[in-house]
Amino acid sequence: MSQIVREIRNLTKSINNQNKLIRQCFVKMSENQKTRELRIILKILFTDVPPIIDQESINRLTDKNILATLEAKYDTFLNKNQEALCLYELIDEIFDIRDYICIRHSRVARLEKKSAEMV
Repeated sequence: MSQIVREIRNLTKSINNQNKLIRQCFVKMSENQKTRELRIILKILFTDVPPIIDQESINRLTDKNILATLEAKYDTFLNKNQEALCLYELIDEIFDIRDYICIRHSRVARLEKKSAEMV
């Protein structure tokens, strides 16, 4: 009897783990879909759109110069198109991407500074 109970518990854990994995996949697919949709909408509405990058891709960037360039492109785009972005209710998504880039840029700079101090 106890072996059956253990097997049921193991199956329950396995099912719960599979459900978590499925939820994570749907969240990731949803994020990718949002990024794709945002990219398409912005390219239709604007001619000078900076590259639309998801958070995971931003977190993989380690070059401060690239991050600084992206940050400047987003700042320019936001300053130039702020009213239109508000009108189309897209400004929050653009601010989020720009903020992720700023945060990543600061982290990379701190890591470089820290590793230079250690040497």
